[in-house]
Amino acid sequence: MFGNHEANPLGSLINKPIDFRRSVPPMLPNIGNELRKALVALSQGDDPGAVVHVAQSGGSLADRRAAAKWLKPRLILEPDETRITVTNGTQSAFLILLEELVGQGG
Repeated sequence: MFGNHEANPLGSLINKPIDFRRSVPPMLPNIGNELRKALVALSQGDDPGAVVHVAQSGGSLADRRAAAKWLKPRLILEPDETRITVTNGTQSAFLILLEELVGQGG
C-alpha cells in the first residue's frame, strides 16, 4: 500500500516514523520549485503582505483542510478537519496538548 513511490511523491517519507525531537521539518522532494510557485502566486495578489499578518488561531478551515489532505497518505484515511489544530510547530503543539490534558497552573 505504501510501496508505490512513483504514485506518491512523499512515498519516501511515508514509512518513516515522525521524529518529534526536531524543530525543523524534513526537506521534501522538489520543495524549492513548489515554494517558488507559491511565492509567485502570493506576490500577484492585491496585498501580498496581508497574507503573513492574518492568521486565525488554530488555523482557518482552508488550513485545516490542507493539513487533512497532507496527513491522509500517512494515516491511510483523511482525518476530520474539525479535529485538526494548526500550530507554529511541534513545541507549540505539545504545549497545547499539555494544557488540555493537565490544565494550567500546576
